[in-house]
Amino acid sequence: MTDVVKPRRLGPKRASKIRKLFNLGKEDDVRKFVVRRQVVKGDKKPKVKAPRIQRLITPQRLQRKRSENAEAKRRYIKAKQEATDFNALVLRRIKEAKEKRSKVIAAKRSQSARPSQAATEAVKPAVAAPVAKPATKPSVKKSADKKEKKAAPAAKAAATTTAAPVAKQAAAKPAAAAKPASKKGEEKKAGKKK
Repeated sequence: MTDVVKPRRLGPKRASKIRKLFNLGKEDDVRKFVVRRQVVKGDKKPKVKAPRIQRLITPQRLQRKRSENAEAKRRYIKAKQEATDFNALVLRRIKEAKEKRSKVIAAKRSQSARPSQAATEAVKPAVAAPVAKPATKPSVKKSADKKEKKAAPAAKAAATTTAAPVAKQAAAKPAAAAKPASKKGEEKKAGKKK
Protein backbone atom coordinates (compact mmCIF):
# COMPACT_ATOMS: atom_id res chain seq x y z
CA MET A 1 0.00 0.00 0.00
CA THR A 2 2.91 2.31 0.78
CA ASP A 3 6.62 2.42 0.12
CA VAL A 4 7.39 4.31 3.35
CA VAL A 5 8.46 2.31 6.46
CA LYS A 6 6.85 3.67 9.56
CA PRO A 7 8.19 2.64 12.95
CA ARG A 8 5.87 0.96 15.49
CA ARG A 9 3.95 3.55 17.38
CA LEU A 10 3.45 1.33 20.44
CA GLY A 11 5.62 -1.53 21.62
CA PRO A 12 5.12 -4.36 24.10
CA LYS A 13 4.79 -3.50 27.75
CA ARG A 14 5.54 -6.82 29.46
CA ALA A 15 9.20 -7.61 30.17
CA SER A 16 9.09 -11.12 28.74
CA LYS A 17 7.48 -9.89 25.47
CA ILE A 18 10.12 -7.13 25.09
CA ARG A 19 12.82 -9.83 25.47
CA LYS A 20 11.09 -11.93 22.85
CA LEU A 21 10.73 -9.01 20.39
CA PHE A 22 14.37 -7.96 20.61
CA ASN A 23 15.73 -11.50 21.24
CA LEU A 24 17.29 -10.55 24.60
CA GLY A 25 18.87 -12.74 27.26
CA LYS A 26 18.41 -12.69 31.06
CA GLU A 27 21.48 -10.50 31.53
CA ASP A 28 20.27 -7.73 29.18
CA ASP A 29 18.50 -4.69 30.64
CA VAL A 30 14.94 -4.59 29.28
CA ARG A 31 14.49 -0.88 30.15
CA LYS A 32 16.84 0.21 27.37
CA PHE A 33 14.78 -1.59 24.68
CA VAL A 34 11.35 -0.14 25.43
CA VAL A 35 9.60 1.46 22.43
CA ARG A 36 9.41 5.21 23.15
CA ARG A 37 7.61 7.96 21.28
CA GLN A 38 7.76 11.74 21.19
CA VAL A 39 4.65 13.79 21.90
CA VAL A 40 4.60 17.42 20.78
CA LYS A 41 1.84 19.74 21.97
CA GLY A 42 1.82 23.20 20.34
CA ASP A 43 4.75 25.41 21.23
CA LYS A 44 5.72 23.24 24.22
CA LYS A 45 8.91 21.27 24.48
CA PRO A 46 8.56 17.72 22.99
CA LYS A 47 7.81 15.02 25.60
CA VAL A 48 9.01 11.39 25.41
CA LYS A 49 6.53 8.74 26.49
CA ALA A 50 7.34 5.09 27.36
CA PRO A 51 5.23 2.35 28.85
CA ARG A 52 5.76 1.24 32.43
CA ILE A 53 7.30 -2.23 32.20
CA GLN A 54 5.32 -4.98 33.91
CA ARG A 55 6.79 -8.11 35.51
CA LEU A 56 10.14 -6.46 35.75
CA ILE A 57 12.41 -8.09 38.34
CA THR A 58 14.04 -5.35 40.41
CA PRO A 59 15.90 -5.44 43.74
CA GLN A 60 12.83 -3.95 45.39
CA ARG A 61 10.65 -6.71 43.94
CA LEU A 62 13.08 -9.35 45.24
CA GLN A 63 12.99 -7.79 48.71
CA ARG A 64 9.18 -7.75 48.72
CA LYS A 65 9.14 -11.39 47.68
CA ARG A 66 11.48 -12.29 50.53
CA SER A 67 9.33 -10.40 53.04
CA GLU A 68 6.15 -12.07 51.72
CA ASN A 69 7.72 -15.52 52.05
CA ALA A 70 8.93 -14.71 55.57
CA GLU A 71 5.44 -13.48 56.53
CA ALA A 72 3.83 -16.63 55.12
CA LYS A 73 6.29 -18.79 57.05
CA ARG A 74 5.67 -16.81 60.25
CA ARG A 75 1.89 -17.22 59.84
CA TYR A 76 2.29 -20.96 59.23
CA ILE A 77 4.40 -21.41 62.37
CA LYS A 78 1.99 -19.28 64.42
CA ALA A 79 -1.07 -21.19 63.16
CA LYS A 80 0.60 -24.52 63.92
CA GLN A 81 1.51 -23.39 67.46
CA GLU A 82 -2.01 -22.07 68.08
CA ALA A 83 -3.50 -25.35 66.82
CA THR A 84 -1.35 -27.39 69.24
CA ASP A 85 -2.25 -25.05 72.12
CA PHE A 86 -5.95 -25.27 71.25
CA ASN A 87 -5.86 -29.08 71.02
CA ALA A 88 -4.11 -29.25 74.40
CA LEU A 89 -6.76 -26.94 75.88
CA VAL A 90 -9.58 -29.05 74.44
CA LEU A 91 -8.04 -32.24 75.85
CA ARG A 92 -7.61 -30.58 79.26
CA ARG A 93 -11.23 -29.40 79.27
CA ILE A 94 -12.46 -32.88 78.26
CA LYS A 95 -10.37 -34.43 81.05
CA GLU A 96 -11.74 -31.94 83.59
CA ALA A 97 -15.29 -32.63 82.43
CA LYS A 98 -14.75 -36.39 82.79
CA GLU A 99 -13.32 -35.96 86.29
CA LYS A 100 -16.22 -33.72 87.29
CA ARG A 101 -18.73 -36.23 85.89
CA SER A 102 -17.03 -39.13 87.68
CA LYS A 103 -17.17 -37.17 90.97
CA VAL A 104 -20.89 -36.52 90.48
CA ILE A 105 -21.51 -40.20 89.71
CA ALA A 106 -19.43 -41.28 92.72
CA ALA A 107 -21.40 -38.90 94.97
CA LYS A 108 -24.69 -40.30 93.66
CA ARG A 109 -23.49 -43.86 94.18
CA SER A 110 -22.36 -43.11 97.73
CA GLN A 111 -25.73 -41.51 98.53
CA SER A 112 -27.66 -44.46 97.10
CA ALA A 113 -25.32 -46.93 98.86
CA ARG A 114 -25.75 -45.34 102.32
CA PRO A 115 -29.31 -46.62 102.98
CA SER A 116 -28.35 -50.15 101.97
CA GLN A 117 -25.29 -50.01 104.26
CA ALA A 118 -27.52 -48.93 107.15
CA ALA A 119 -29.86 -51.84 106.39
CA THR A 120 -26.97 -54.31 106.39
CA GLU A 121 -25.68 -52.87 109.67
CA ALA A 122 -29.15 -53.28 111.19
CA VAL A 123 -29.20 -56.90 110.00
CA LYS A 124 -25.69 -57.68 111.29
CA PRO A 125 -26.63 -57.78 115.05
CA ALA A 126 -29.49 -60.16 114.29
CA VAL A 127 -27.10 -62.40 112.37
CA ALA A 128 -24.48 -62.17 115.13
CA ALA A 129 -26.85 -63.55 117.81
CA PRO A 130 -27.37 -66.99 116.18
CA VAL A 131 -23.62 -67.22 115.57
CA ALA A 132 -23.04 -66.79 119.33
CA LYS A 133 -25.49 -69.61 120.27
CA PRO A 134 -23.55 -72.47 118.63
CA ALA A 135 -20.66 -71.57 120.91
CA THR A 136 -22.69 -72.93 123.84
CA LYS A 137 -23.67 -76.17 122.06
CA PRO A 138 -20.12 -77.59 121.82
CA SER A 139 -19.72 -77.19 125.59
CA VAL A 140 -22.93 -79.24 126.11
CA LYS A 141 -21.59 -81.87 123.70
CA LYS A 142 -18.26 -81.93 125.55
CA SER A 143 -20.00 -82.52 128.88
CA ALA A 144 -22.07 -85.29 127.28
CA ASP A 145 -18.88 -86.84 125.84
CA LYS A 146 -17.22 -86.70 129.27
CA LYS A 147 -20.23 -88.46 130.85
CA GLU A 148 -20.08 -91.18 128.19
CA LYS A 149 -16.36 -91.66 128.77
CA LYS A 150 -16.96 -91.96 132.50
CA ALA A 151 -19.83 -94.35 131.88
CA ALA A 152 -17.80 -96.58 129.52
CA PRO A 153 -15.37 -97.91 132.21
CA ALA A 154 -18.32 -98.41 134.53
CA ALA A 155 -20.09 -100.46 131.83
CA LYS A 156 -16.98 -102.61 131.38
CA ALA A 157 -16.80 -103.19 135.10
CA ALA A 158 -20.49 -104.11 135.16
CA ALA A 159 -19.96 -106.61 132.34
CA THR A 160 -17.24 -108.39 134.33
CA THR A 161 -19.33 -108.45 137.50
CA THR A 162 -22.78 -109.89 138.03
CA ALA A 163 -24.39 -106.42 137.66
CA ALA A 164 -24.88 -106.80 133.88
CA PRO A 165 -28.69 -106.33 134.09
CA VAL A 166 -28.13 -102.93 135.79
CA ALA A 167 -25.87 -101.79 132.92
CA LYS A 168 -28.49 -102.92 130.41
CA GLN A 169 -31.12 -100.88 132.24
CA ALA A 170 -28.81 -97.79 132.22
CA ALA A 171 -28.25 -98.22 128.49
CA ALA A 172 -31.97 -98.64 127.89
CA LYS A 173 -32.89 -95.43 129.77
CA PRO A 174 -31.55 -93.02 127.05
CA ALA A 175 -33.42 -95.00 124.41
CA ALA A 176 -36.60 -94.83 126.47
CA ALA A 177 -36.14 -91.08 126.89
CA ALA A 178 -35.79 -90.74 123.13
CA LYS A 179 -38.97 -92.75 122.45
CA PRO A 180 -41.42 -90.33 124.08
CA ALA A 181 -40.00 -87.48 121.96
CA SER A 182 -40.58 -89.51 118.83
CA LYS A 183 -44.12 -90.35 120.02
CA LYS A 184 -44.85 -86.66 120.49
CA GLY A 185 -43.66 -86.01 116.92
CA GLU A 186 -45.92 -88.79 115.66
CA GLU A 187 -48.88 -87.34 117.58
CA LYS A 188 -48.25 -83.91 115.97
CA LYS A 189 -48.10 -85.45 112.50
CA ALA A 190 -51.27 -87.37 113.16
CA GLY A 191 -52.95 -84.13 114.36
CA LYS A 192 -51.96 -82.37 111.14
CA LYS A 193 -53.33 -85.19 108.98
CA LYS A 194 -56.70 -84.98 110.75
